[in-house]
Formats: sequence, C-alpha cells, structure tokens
Amino acid sequence: MEQELAYCQTLLGLVLDHFGRTLSPDDRNSPLGRVLVVDKPAETERVVTEVTRHLATRHSDLALRLLREETGLAWDDLYTLVGDWAKLDTERKKRWVRFARLAKAARDASRGPA
Repeated sequence: MEQELAYCQTLLGLVLDHFGRTLSPDDRNSPLGRVLVVDKPAETERVVTEVTRHLATRHSDLALRLLREETGLAWDDLYTLVGDWAKLDTERKKRWVRFARLAKAARDASRGPA
C-alpha cells in the first residue's frame, strides 16, 4: 500500500509541476492556480527542517503548531505524525508535507476566490 501511495504522489507531483509551468497568467487566481502557488520545494524543505529541529530540541509543541499552520490538519493526526516523525526518512517527510500543504490549499481554494 505504501508503494502505491508513493507512486500516486510521484505521478501527481509530475502533473502539478507541468501545470505550474504551463498555467497561463490569467488562470493564476483560479482554484488550480491558488493550489499551485503553495507548491514550493523550498517551503517544504523549510517546514521539514524546522519540525525536525523542534523535535530534536524537545519542542514538540512548536513542531505541532507549525504543522497545524502549514497543513490545517486535525490535532489528533498531527500528534500521530509527530510521534512517528523520527521513523520517516527525509524524502517521505518532504512528500508528506508537500501533499498536506497542497491538500490545505485545495480545501481553501474550493471555498471560493481569495
């Protein structure tokens, strides 16, 4: 199951990368455009690095708060994630953060114009 999820995330990443390069400027405020604007590798890297640093210094509260701000996910899900964070490799952490941020942007975009 994990392998299939990783494949789907990779495929979705390719599609989003393509749309990010080809979406016309007029469509940047469309729901898809508002989702694509948050798909920034440097931001994903920053979140993963900060969460890892917070957890390494035993500041799980800061890690949880950052993940909540970035993903909008339920606290219960975030507590589970933080508990398993050390078990995840860096690439899996990046994938998780990237797609959780995209999911939040999609939820926000579906509510209407920014």
